[in-house]
Amino acid sequence: MSEGEARKLVLIRGIFLHGCAHANSKDEISRVLAVHHFDFSVEMMLKCIAVKHNIASSAKQEFKFKDLWDEITKKGIKLPLKSRMFELHDERNLVQHAGIVPSSEDVVNFKGYVESFLERVIEQEFKISLKELSLAQLIENKELRKIAQKAENLFENEKYKECILKCNDALIKASFDVADIFGKAGALTGYFGAGEELKSNR
Repeated sequence: MSEGEARKLVLIRGIFLHGCAHANSKDEISRVLAVHHFDFSVEMMLKCIAVKHNIASSAKQEFKFKDLWDEITKKGIKLPLKSRMFELHDERNLVQHAGIVPSSEDVVNFKGYVESFLERVIEQEFKISLKELSLAQLIENKELRKIAQKAENLFENEKYKECILKCNDALIKASFDVADIFGKAGALTGYFGAGEELKSNR
């Protein structure tokens, strides 16, 4: 999985989770937004697969949702829950173009279908689970990556105070252990001939 693909997948997961938050609210506006988020995450997933398999030259290439699905499956790539994903897309169109608000029950069902779709496709195409996806995976330093992942998990579980403390740990680790800002600052100071001036101003 390339860095670009990882970023796209993290964004897809974030959009899906944002849709879940709206789905949990259950008022009409939230239900409308949830359906849009769910459909958007599925369409982004399809475009990501299409670019990976050279079905589309870039994510900017235009395909209608159902045509894109068909182009992908023509290549022998298995996509689950076709009828449910098409229902979702039709529901999104009804919301957007006719102002028809989906029921709470439909939104909850779509949430489950989309989660299952994303889990299966991401595992199949990128050999990683939906839950494992995070921007922290892009951090090369293993110790720093672990701290950042813990901070993300705390944030997702709404443990904001603990998350802030863990972010502080990550910042200290990145600044002093990984980047060694004092050592580099001292080297730069000496290089530019400012060492004696700084010493005398202490």
